[in-house]
Amino acid sequence: MKSYLVAYSIICSFVNGYSQESVKNHTQFIPYSVGNYWVYESDNDSNKIDTVKITGVKIINGDTAYQFNNRGYMRERNDTICSYQSQWSSGLFPCLEFFPSEKETQFRIMIGGDVSRGRTVIKINGSYLVNGKEYFNCYKFSQLLEGPIDIIISYGIGIIATEHNFFNIYTKEYTLHEKLLIDYKIQ
Repeated sequence: MKSYLVAYSIICSFVNGYSQESVKNHTQFIPYSVGNYWVYESDNDSNKIDTVKITGVKIINGDTAYQFNNRGYMRERNDTICSYQSQWSSGLFPCLEFFPSEKETQFRIMIGGDVSRGRTVIKINGSYLVNGKEYFNCYKFSQLLEGPIDIIISYGIGIIATEHNFFNIYTKEYTLHEKLLIDYKIQ
């Protein structure tokens, strides 16, 4: 298992292997800067408003990783987003999460450092409407995890919507849970 994780980490590094210098003046797929935040309205009964904020920076294996208020570390290199995960007592390693693609593309992501799931990215034609606001240059990321999950990212803004059709094993029914962007600040 450990050799699989090392190989996966190496592949993610090659996918992202370009110099960070080459992207300094480039609009990021998801803008990472300390102080950036995104506020979401959720239909979750316990927490209707959720704020995701970048609170710090850490160098991990020579890469700049951004810490989120309770969601671990992420990095972007050449429009490819990786989360940092660990396996048991090993150090943190990058795991592929998101990247824009002009054509439908299927890829694998890691969950918890040792579970692999399929994810598909599709470029959305035209605009995508969230809370009455139009967003452009959007990508839809779909996967299955206790029901279908769709994550919509607007290039240069970040995640604007998530929809999770959660499967209840007791009722044998799906329930739609949404998180929709209502405010954000990016630098």
